Amino acid sequence: MSRTSPSFDEAPFDLTGVVNKITFITRLLALSIESFSTSTLEATKLKSTLVWRTFNLVVG
Repeated sequence: MSRTSPSFDEAPFDLTGVVNKITFITRLLALSIESFSTSTLEATKLKSTLVWRTFNLVVG
């Protein structure tokens, strides 16, 4: 029964990796959307706010 505890120890590392991938993909999407809609400052501000909130969720 004690052998199940290492899987719980590994879980946070797996979760961190997934969250890092989500943050990376979100930043890539925000940058691509920003490059497509450079004429719209509102869209750029919205995307950077989304990335910042995602980053705060990951760190905090």
